[in-house]
Amino acid sequence: FLRNRRVRPDEMVATARARTAGLVKGRHILAIQDTTTLRDDGKQRSLNLHPMIAVDAHDGALLGLVDAVFLSHVGGKKHLCKKRPFAEKESRRWLDATNTAASLVAAGAACVTVIADREGDIYEEFACRPVETELLIRAHHDRILEGGGALYDCMEDVAELGRETIDLPANPGRPARQAVLALRARKVTLVRPKRNHPAEAAELPKTVTLTLVEAREADPPDAVTPVHWRLLTTHTVATLADACQITGFYRQRWTIEQVFRVMKTKG
Repeated sequence: FLRNRRVRPDEMVATARARTAGLVKGRHILAIQDTTTLRDDGKQRSLNLHPMIAVDAHDGALLGLVDAVFLSHVGGKKHLCKKRPFAEKESRRWLDATNTAASLVAAGAACVTVIADREGDIYEEFACRPVETELLIRAHHDRILEGGGALYDCMEDVAELGRETIDLPANPGRPARQAVLALRARKVTLVRPKRNHPAEAAELPKTVTLTLVEAREADPPDAVTPVHWRLLTTHTVATLADACQITGFYRQRWTIEQVFRVMKTKG
């Protein structure tokens, strides 16, 4: 079946997406996306998968697949990446999946929040997202802010909204533990970054306004890396409850890591 040339991955993904769409009515959907390596020969050749899954925001139920693309990598080409237009870059997969997630609203979803870790921190993702979706992405770049200053330093004078205690699952080299997070939030306006294709960059808005939620571990134990999340979101965050909801949504990103674990380690 899988070797049959008439069986195509995009058709299999479309079938799975249709089944997922039948389960989203009335739900707030977390559309979680990430990339994993399926095969790597150790010689700069690898096969990778970039899926997006649908998770119920309230009860954490995994509803199914929203999108997926396979990526074949051959080493030695990273130096060319910045010279290519955005439409030809592999990083476009993050925005492509977000556009696909917007179709869940037409299927009856009450809300769709796209969640990604730091690799998804791409200006085009914020600037070109479909209006049907909300975003929640962990910041990777220390971006320039309108009016001066940079993203990483903009929380110094912001008062805490409050604190929450969370359970951190075990990771390689890190045992499971509880962490107390100090939460802060503020509006930020990101300035469009420079691009090697000025004409292409000029088509993007000069600024994008988002909410930055910072979760920083208070009094971490010795010899551990403290939790420190900078989360950029299109959701409004004004209270401690709002901030806790955002960190709760981000923590459900762990579901896609468990999908990868089942596929590879356990599968």
